[in-house]
Amino acid sequence: SGTIGNLQYGNIDFGLALGLTVSEVIGVQLGVRIVHAMNAQSLRKWVGLFCVLAGAGLMIRSMGAV
Repeated sequence: SGTIGNLQYGNIDFGLALGLTVSEVIGVQLGVRIVHAMNAQSLRKWVGLFCVLAGAGLMIRSMGAV
């Protein structure tokens, strides 16, 4: 619905949208290959670590430190 609203008001940069779409498709393809090549236990640990780091970053940012 947001995209439709932005389209109605002419607020979509189609060049940027194309670049982002191509990047996302490439990223998904690479991610699928990496995930299927990894050990499931190792993948869980890396995803958990990423979540903890992202949460810590958000907390620090919300406190105005950065």
